[in-house]
Amino acid sequence: MQGFELNMLKASVKMLNQVSIIHTEVSLSDTYEGAPLYAELREWLLQNGFIVRMEAIPKGSDMGNVLFINKNLETI
Repeated sequence: MQGFELNMLKASVKMLNQVSIIHTEVSLSDTYEGAPLYAELREWLLQNGFIVRMEAIPKGSDMGNVLFINKNLETI
């Protein structure tokens, strides 16, 4: 999906209440044209019922991975 994750999630909002976990790569700086930065993706997911369970962003890196959990379906 390389940079299209947030658009896909927004198009799938009706399904999100059935999703327990989202694991995605994130960018802290502009890597792909038009791709949202981590802060925007995180804020949107927080507003849609998810919490950050784990961030794996190496110090000094502008990319990493984040695990989001649906707080209404949290089992981990």
